[in-house]
Amino acid sequence: MLAMFSDLMDVVLGVTHVITAEFQAFWLEWVHVKTCIAYLIDLARILKPQHIMHQIQLELFHWFDSTH
Repeated sequence: MLAMFSDLMDVVLGVTHVITAEFQAFWLEWVHVKTCIAYLIDLARILKPQHIMHQIQLELFHWFDSTH
C-alpha cells in the first residue's frame, strides 16, 4: 500500500519534490526497521501500525500547513 502511495506522489508532486524525497528516505529506512517494529507490535503491544501512520499524517499536515 505504501509503495503505491509513493508512485502516486511521484506522479502528483514529481520525483524532485521535498515530500517525495522524504518519503523515499522513509521507505528505505522502513525496509530496514520493519522487522524490529513488527516484533515490538507482536511482543509488547506498545506500538501499533496506526501510530506510525498517524505520525506520518501529522508530519504531512504540518508541512502543508506551513507552506500555505
